[in-house]
Amino acid sequence: MPGIFGVCAQQPNGDVQVIAERMAASMRHHSWYSSGTHSDPAGYIACGQITLRAGSEASPDAAPVVVMLDGEIYDYDSQRRELESEGLQFRSRDASELLARGFERWGQAFLNRLEGYFSAAIWQPHERTLFLVNDRFGMKPLYYGVTPDGFAFASEIKALLKHPGIARQRSLGGVAQFFTFGHFLGEHTLLQSVRVMPPGSVLTYDARGGVAVRRYWQMQPGGTIRTQREALEELDRSFARAVSRRIDGPLQLGLSLSGGLDARTILAAIPRRTAHVKSMSVGIPGSIDHRAASSLAEIAGAEHHCEYLKNDFLERFPEHLRTLVHLTDGHYLDQAITVPTLPVYRSLGIEALLRGHAGELLHMDKAYAFSIRPDELAFKDVTAVESWLWSHLTTYMIEGVEHDFFRPALRAEAAALARQSLIEALAPSERFSPPAQRIWHLFVSERLRRETAMSMQMFGSVVDIRMPYLDAEFVDLTMRVPPTMKMGDVIQSFILNQRSPEFLQVVNANTGTNPGAGNLQRTFGTLKLRMLAKLGVPGYQPYERLGLWLSHQLQPFVADLLLSDRSLDRGLFDPETLRRVIEDHQHRRKNHTFLIMAMLIFELGQRQFIDEDAAELPQPG
Repeated sequence: MPGIFGVCAQQPNGDVQVIAERMAASMRHHSWYSSGTHSDPAGYIACGQITLRAGSEASPDAAPVVVMLDGEIYDYDSQRRELESEGLQFRSRDASELLARGFERWGQAFLNRLEGYFSAAIWQPHERTLFLVNDRFGMKPLYYGVTPDGFAFASEIKALLKHPGIARQRSLGGVAQFFTFGHFLGEHTLLQSVRVMPPGSVLTYDARGGVAVRRYWQMQPGGTIRTQREALEELDRSFARAVSRRIDGPLQLGLSLSGGLDARTILAAIPRRTAHVKSMSVGIPGSIDHRAASSLAEIAGAEHHCEYLKNDFLERFPEHLRTLVHLTDGHYLDQAITVPTLPVYRSLGIEALLRGHAGELLHMDKAYAFSIRPDELAFKDVTAVESWLWSHLTTYMIEGVEHDFFRPALRAEAAALARQSLIEALAPSERFSPPAQRIWHLFVSERLRRETAMSMQMFGSVVDIRMPYLDAEFVDLTMRVPPTMKMGDVIQSFILNQRSPEFLQVVNANTGTNPGAGNLQRTFGTLKLRMLAKLGVPGYQPYERLGLWLSHQLQPFVADLLLSDRSLDRGLFDPETLRRVIEDHQHRRKNHTFLIMAMLIFELGQRQFIDEDAAELPQPG
């Protein structure tokens, strides 16, 4: 997968090159990937990068630092002009050289200037010092570990595990988080020896073996905008700038377009006739999502493609799930439906894909486990916020089971570790007011960074990913808007009315009504959608029915994998509880969809990355 990797040694060591080559091979998921490497002549470091296309290279050898960069810097032109005005000269238009020159001129302070989606390694050979850096939201995961004789880093955990000094012992804290929340918090992973970079951070490693991490940027509370009209107008202008930053450049743009609000608002903000966009929707034939997306694309003049869930999906589900686990290191809870669609983007010639993730910040009443009702916003203090979060974030995973699926000796510790991780994750938002704003902060700093980022890793294996909603200026402005405004479709309906009012006439596939409809209409529309889906009316059935599949067509796969001696002997889960969970779900006594999926992904991940079972690796397509 595209990314960076490297091995550092405290003393000159010829093995660093050998290990780096193994790391590179583990990340090369497609033969058409390009790569670039750097080896320190003294033997202190070997590092490299894997890219989607030729042209992204390490910074020139003449630079005082070596930079390996994964991702994009959206304000490249303005930053380059400023550096050139300071007398610095450029040999290329590569973002890695920009980072090298900026670091040369302003040091770490240069990072505060950048708007982008990236992670990077910066090696200063004279000082024998390595810096790892990432974007403000940490959306490009970068993992690291301290070894007995040095340090290693990589964009994928599987690459780190090619280093013999990275231990494979499980982290109970990481396991507890994954099975409690469905994703991770903080810097935790499933392994004790592997951490992930915090967002907006600089990690410093020197040849003496010292490692230090500091944050160069964090979300800060700001004054509330005076009137709702002013807030809406500022959000509209800011979002348009965010989209503009992400459609600039020569790459062929694509847009994942559904019938909801988030992607259509991106499409509305793209100036017509200034950027050609190919859009794509995913669903069953005749679905409301396909119909709505096709209508939106026709209005915008975009080339649209409908991708259908194929009949053989369930037959190939184990294969798709193994691919999902491989691409995300077993750290992402998903149903694998998007896996077979990944080659489509490349076949359409799409090079940079716009995604609507983080749009939930504008309608947090529909934000997965973070979904909150308007009548729940009046929290008195952080204790009330924490209790609400614990209740909601655990609902999909362990409701009705709690932590009893762990073996008795681990239950209390696992529950305590998960609860403590939530408390720690809330701490950075202590200055945000009212208390409800801390839910928005946590959604950005943890849910998007640890869950959505893994989804983007999967798409990022074939295309560059761009997320207009996750723009520093726009997020900062969003955090200044009162929580009551960030419910429903108030903000996006305003943007749509300003940018493309025709889009308001296309039904929102998630509500069954047009954007801007009143509460009564939305309630009726949602009820209508549910009734039509239950009646099996063509076009209204969801294109994925994971819970039903796990209890019927996929039940043999579930039982064979999770109830195998290999799975039960791992010493984590209580065998009787695990059997009861599977049986209760099979007979529809309880809905354990997400817990069972987490167990499937965990077990496949253990086999791929801990057991190193070649038979469990996805087969090349």
